[in-house]
Amino acid sequence: MISVLYVAFIAPGNSVAWAQQAPVFRQAMDAFQAGRDQAAIRLFTEAISSAPENVEAHYFLGLAYQRVGADRKAIVAFRAALKLDPEYYKADESLGLVLYRLKEYRAAERRFRKILRRNKSDATANFFIGLIRQVEKDHRGAVPYFRRATANPSLAATAWFNLGLAYYNLGRLDAAGKSFETVLSLINKGELVTGARQYIGLIAGKGRRDRRWNVEAEVGRERSNNVSRSENDQVTGESDQAWVFGLSGDYRFLKSGKWTGTAGYTLSQSIYDINSAQNFQSHTGTLSFSYDFADFDAGLDYSFNHNTLDEKKFLRIHTVSPKISFFPRPALYTTLGYDFLIKDFFGDPDRDGFTHRVGASQFAFFAESKGYVMLALQHEWGNANAPQFDLRSIYINPVLQLPLAWAMTRAGWSGLAGLMPADAKARLGYSFQRKDYTKETVTIREERLDKTARVSAALSGKIIGDLSAEISFSHSDTASNLDSVVSTENVWGLNFSYEF
Repeated sequence: MISVLYVAFIAPGNSVAWAQQAPVFRQAMDAFQAGRDQAAIRLFTEAISSAPENVEAHYFLGLAYQRVGADRKAIVAFRAALKLDPEYYKADESLGLVLYRLKEYRAAERRFRKILRRNKSDATANFFIGLIRQVEKDHRGAVPYFRRATANPSLAATAWFNLGLAYYNLGRLDAAGKSFETVLSLINKGELVTGARQYIGLIAGKGRRDRRWNVEAEVGRERSNNVSRSENDQVTGESDQAWVFGLSGDYRFLKSGKWTGTAGYTLSQSIYDINSAQNFQSHTGTLSFSYDFADFDAGLDYSFNHNTLDEKKFLRIHTVSPKISFFPRPALYTTLGYDFLIKDFFGDPDRDGFTHRVGASQFAFFAESKGYVMLALQHEWGNANAPQFDLRSIYINPVLQLPLAWAMTRAGWSGLAGLMPADAKARLGYSFQRKDYTKETVTIREERLDKTARVSAALSGKIIGDLSAEISFSHSDTASNLDSVVSTENVWGLNFSYEF
């Protein structure tokens, strides 16, 4: 490249002074290509002072200034080259790139359009005009430029990705999905692959959100080394395995202005291999209304939960829950709520009663809202038919959700990140609950105090289409002055779920 530039520089028709300056220009090019930018700047400036008509010297002086971050000086050098040769397209392109980086989008676009007047298919000019249109929220206008840029093999993956973004912002989800799929067909690792997979997942989710109904089915296997049931203080001390099944769905029956109404149903079932007395089935119906105010959302939920244990009626709960939620900052989400519960134990009426619960949850999102840190706090108090079950409790629950592809890319393992499912995530949690029973417990002749700490971890993600898998583990310890509820339990789980 140096020799070609040098031949052009000393070609017939140049002045004697220009030819005499060739050695300085050659030294400047040597310094430029070796990355000695300050030396290159000095030598190009020296060459220009002796031969100001040297277009190449002005152009490469601009590139050297770019390398050291002196963008304004680079602009002056590129414009000097264009003043000498208005058709020197490389200077137009470089000037446009500097102006784009400085967010002087209109001036940058004029440079790229000048290039397109000479060559309508120039990939770089088309690509950056597409970016400028996108920055200015003209997603429809960006589409034809990105499409033309996809013809260049070196820009194809990036152009297809940005074409997908334009279609996504236009609501053309099918076209966006095809664009992101094309990215995956061209390359198999890197941030573009991670981003394309994430958007494919978002498109699938958005399609489901736009429907009035959603249905999910679940099947899995769990193993516990100490099967327990906290609702009625059962601790078996026995290890067992169980099949777990679940089915849930909801239907949005109201969407009018700022009002939304949804009805839902959830079924869950556990069937143990040995201890059938712990087979548990739960049915929950919900009815929810929400209203979108300017600065916050307000909602009111009602649920009815009916449970059986060993195929016998066990517990039913009515719950009414008003709540509000808002974003105090763009990456922070806060929920405040109150629950009123009425509990009816079919075989143990002493436990029947009502419960009040107030709580707050604070989310801090990161990684494009795919990851978060959450802290939930709750205070509960209630009365039962038998005073020994009156209680007050506090509950603390911090959670971290980490998108694995994002975490691996940040750690420098982008190749491995590209192999991960787009929505793969790790979730780590801890909870602590303290229950103070405010009246004397008959069997121990003092007020009962329970403390339960639990740690949990899970890995989950889509494996084929809308089929997801989750591997989970939890460890819990309960300490109490009532010996029969003191326990330690480890639970391992493997679950598969499918969203219809």
